[in-house]
Amino acid sequence: MKNILHENKWFLYPFFAYLCIGFVLLLFLQKGDEIFFLNHLHNPIADVCMKYLTDLGDGLFVALLVVSLLWVRYDYFFAGLLSFAISAAVVQFLKKIVFSDSSRPFKYLGENAGLHLVDGVQVHHNFSFPSGHSTTAFMAFFLLALVIKNKKLGILLFFLALLVSLTRPYLVQHFFIDIYVGAIIGVSITAICWNVIGKSEKIKQNPRWQNSLYTKNSKNK
Repeated sequence: MKNILHENKWFLYPFFAYLCIGFVLLLFLQKGDEIFFLNHLHNPIADVCMKYLTDLGDGLFVALLVVSLLWVRYDYFFAGLLSFAISAAVVQFLKKIVFSDSSRPFKYLGENAGLHLVDGVQVHHNFSFPSGHSTTAFMAFFLLALVIKNKKLGILLFFLALLVSLTRPYLVQHFFIDIYVGAIIGVSITAICWNVIGKSEKIKQNPRWQNSLYTKNSKNK
């Protein structure tokens, strides 16, 4: 775990700063203030950008990312698959069982709150906590930060994850607490799975677990 922190400081240091700032905001902001603030920044360009950026927190994007890791290294693929599966299970458990009565912003604040809704975006009413899109975005972009060789790109990947998560309150889909906890779930589970896969004796002793599908096909030729 210590190596993960040191090698990926370009992603994790900004992430820890975000956690500190976010914690302070949660202490002093009234629930819903963040929705009005972000939502009232709306304009036609931002609406289009947010509408499509939020899809990067969708399960389909992560599934394609994880499958693509088969052409990089098998252990990367298994780390991604495990992270995706566990984080999704945790989010659904919290949403549907533990916090099943948590209302989304549009229902909580009321239809007469004067919120701007983006055309083409279905606004949900229930199962607000935590944000699945935020969890998935931070899981996916942290996984990329772990995989890429140029670790300085981690800061860009962090801000991409943050931007995707911020689309949720902008689109009146989640409160800040939802995306904040989602980010924690996504990053922590990915770090644990990466550490577990990396320490696996079976993978260490069997190089085939690390060979990519591309490398395997190349050898067969």
